[in-house]
Amino acid sequence: MQTFGNFEVFANGEPFKFISSRSKELFAYLIDRRGTSASPVEVAAVLWEDKPYDRSLRSQIQAAISEMMKSFKEHGLDDVINKSWNQISVDKDKINCDYYDMLDMVPAAVNAYCGEYMANYSWAEMTAAALSSKLKLQ
Repeated sequence: MQTFGNFEVFANGEPFKFISSRSKELFAYLIDRRGTSASPVEVAAVLWEDKPYDRSLRSQIQAAISEMMKSFKEHGLDDVINKSWNQISVDKDKINCDYYDMLDMVPAAVNAYCGEYMANYSWAEMTAAALSSKLKLQ
């Protein structure tokens, strides 16, 4: 996973194809959560900020989850996502990610960070600020 700059996903060195941009954003959000679970309500609050949580939105969230799961299954990577009733997360132990490496202070990741983190998603700005702050404290 490449989180510095824009969010990109690679499988076996090749760009990962998502069915929709929303399913890719959902996966990015799960990466940002570092393995902690998210409920559909939490996903809605972040990815669909101002929309009311109603039947239509619940349907959109379920579609994004299904599309994301289908994409991973097609790549033979369906064990990367943990899904249970009303909760979804990533198995961060099965992911190679620059963000996780930076949190572990791996020198290559620290040196690769230039102040941009998932720049294509406004909700990631808080994490970008926290990463920049962490580097200033070192």
